[in-house]
Amino acid sequence: MSEMERNEIVDVHYEPPLYSIDVTWAGLRGASLPPLRVKDLWLIPRASVYVDLPRAQRGVHTSRLYRAITLLASKLPEEGFSALSEIARRVLDENEYAERARISLTARVISEESGEFKGFRGISVDYAASRSRVEYLASSASTEAFVACPCALRVSEQVYSKPYTHTSKLRVRVTIKSSSRLVDPLELLGVLSSVVNELANYLRREKEARVLKASFENPMFAEDVARLVAVQVARKYSSWLNPRDLIIVTTKSCEVFHEYNLYAVLISTLSEVLSSLRGQ
Repeated sequence: MSEMERNEIVDVHYEPPLYSIDVTWAGLRGASLPPLRVKDLWLIPRASVYVDLPRAQRGVHTSRLYRAITLLASKLPEEGFSALSEIARRVLDENEYAERARISLTARVISEESGEFKGFRGISVDYAASRSRVEYLASSASTEAFVACPCALRVSEQVYSKPYTHTSKLRVRVTIKSSSRLVDPLELLGVLSSVVNELANYLRREKEARVLKASFENPMFAEDVARLVAVQVARKYSSWLNPRDLIIVTTKSCEVFHEYNLYAVLISTLSEVLSSLRGQ
């Protein structure tokens, strides 16, 4: 095909749509990236790139958006998660019809610790900006942990004078949503991992007994864990974030006795969490 013929092809993306309604976000969701080595950890990532679509335009240019995904794969190992802001600007430059861009990355985090491989951790980052300002920056970290039930423990002590209880597996996720700062999600993952009793794939019998003993001596509800994570994250970033920035913690307790699971959500500003510590 000659250059003249190529230039004469009609681009249907610019045709008027059947209904003139703005589309909030349109783009590519969950595109696979190759494994990335970042901070001595392996990331198994997926990326999403979106733009807004004005009511006068029929569709987005997916090839332009995919170029942003390939750029993310090359820049992330060297520049870290700050590369998302540069890529968002490029997306807006290449998609002149759009006013807003959003870049999202989710990844499993594979680490090797004490002779075992841990792959149940995860991170995500979400960057949204218009041509004039940053709309929001969100970083998340997730892991799996376990807790001993305080209710069964208290009842058994009162009824049987012995400490019977059970453990539950928890899925814990913490998000910091800011208007000005992008928290490093791997650093946030480190904070989360230090707060909860994470799962372990390799435990000798003596270590298993110590872990259970510590859990039974500090039993917690899923709601307790949500509050504890929020407090520790607020302490970590108290001097760095805006007091109005949001901390969001979700905990899902996979119940052992019931068909249902317990789910808790905590959404609070940094200042609200810190105010709970006054007088302690």
